[in-house]
Amino acid sequence: MGRPKTERNGDGEEQEMSLDTTAEAVASDSPVAETKVPVKQVVFRSIDKNLILHQSAASVDVLHGIPMYKPGTGVRFEDNFKRFDDIPENQVAIKWIRNHPMNNVKFKEVPDFSRMVELPTIAQMQDMSIAELKALCVQNVVTINETDSKDAIILALLKAVNRPT
Repeated sequence: MGRPKTERNGDGEEQEMSLDTTAEAVASDSPVAETKVPVKQVVFRSIDKNLILHQSAASVDVLHGIPMYKPGTGVRFEDNFKRFDDIPENQVAIKWIRNHPMNNVKFKEVPDFSRMVELPTIAQMQDMSIAELKALCVQNVVTINETDSKDAIILALLKAVNRPT
């Protein structure tokens, strides 16, 4: 192993880095595979390609002789869809759009088909070992018990995957 890398500080003096610091720098630069569970989405589909629902219209208020523009609020569908992440910050908008008078007339709530996962057929799953089925459960974030039978695991996979929640 050769001499560790050196760096210069602002004064132009060399400062020697320890091997530990060099290893940490290399490790932090390497890409790390992160497994994040995707956020559930609430999806609405409209009959119009670019439907806009207004909650309040834009207006101009005159305050002390100075016009103040107040933007309108609402929801814009793009390419027939409006997606909301199902997080607390979006709950007011989701509730408002669900209670809108045009719900089920000009638009409706649909399952999030983008998260659909295609499972092997039931016959193929019956031919798999329990270890392979458990790996499939881990891949699809399906919770099972350690003592579950093969049929119980297959049933849990079928119930959890491709089901709008």
